[in-house]
Amino acid sequence: PMLIDEGGLSVLPIRALNLDYPLTEQHLRTGIPRLDTMLGGKGFQRGSCILVSGSAGSGKTSVAALFAAQLTREGKRCLYLPTEEAPRQLLRNLTSIGVDLAVPLRQGLLQMLPIRPTIFGLEQHLLNIQREVEHFRPAAVIIDPTSSLTSIGDPLAITGMIIRLINFLKMKGITLLLTSLTAGGPPEEAAMAGISSQVDTWIVLKMVQTPSERNRVLCILKSRGMGHSNQLREYTLSDRGLELLDVYDGGGAEVTGTGRLRQQAQAEAQAKARSLAAEQGERARAQTRRNLQAQIAELETQLSETKRDRQREQRRLQSQAATLRTDQARLARARKAD
Repeated sequence: PMLIDEGGLSVLPIRALNLDYPLTEQHLRTGIPRLDTMLGGKGFQRGSCILVSGSAGSGKTSVAALFAAQLTREGKRCLYLPTEEAPRQLLRNLTSIGVDLAVPLRQGLLQMLPIRPTIFGLEQHLLNIQREVEHFRPAAVIIDPTSSLTSIGDPLAITGMIIRLINFLKMKGITLLLTSLTAGGPPEEAAMAGISSQVDTWIVLKMVQTPSERNRVLCILKSRGMGHSNQLREYTLSDRGLELLDVYDGGGAEVTGTGRLRQQAQAEAQAKARSLAAEQGERARAQTRRNLQAQIAELETQLSETKRDRQREQRRLQSQAATLRTDQARLARARKAD
């Protein structure tokens, strides 16, 4: 397709002529250390496409923002394309998780280009993004969320536009992170299934609801070219960012939130009770050892006394025998015995 705008005539290829993308062994840290560990200890592959999908309030923007903050801390450029929030509102909201993107904005390492889906068609949005990439030359591009594009195109057209963007960025070795809102049901079915084959790493954020609360859980659905964790990890959002919690299965059942805290407290109390019982048992065994050792010492003392008594008796008998022999010899001499 061709577009004519203030920049002149632009020709947009349908897709790359081949799939011979430049490859690299380099990785980009996610900004969430324990997520790096889940991704083989390395983070995202440079030049790959990452999809972060989840329901409303699950923390998709937080994952995207932490990635952008990590890139800029390392001196890399990031192009952030919000499709729902105004940049100022987004910057303000992100301070609640301890992320300050205003600094890299001033430094020129971060550029925010808000996309208002209904202003242009998909082709024009694609052209604008490509032009900005050519001008800014970022290490990564973030579109948050891509699901907002549904207001200007059918799913097939949106899929085609995103696939062409993925091809464009892969040819330049630029990493692409997409977030997508799921409307409920299994994320695997609800989140942009049309581009799933083009995605290298797919992170699913889901809300786990109990009778009294809702909690967040993360899993890595796939990550090509690297070993990755298959665990469901509960996480929290606070002024310290996104924190992945230790794995806890609650005795085989998925336990999160206050239920997790209760079961952990119970497990800790049981472990403490077992430890106390073990200490008491060890003290009892130690006392038994001391008692036995005291008895052994007493018996050894008695044995030593018995040995000494026997030796004294032997000396007394020997003395008596010597005296008897002496007396017998004296008597023999008095009798003139031969």
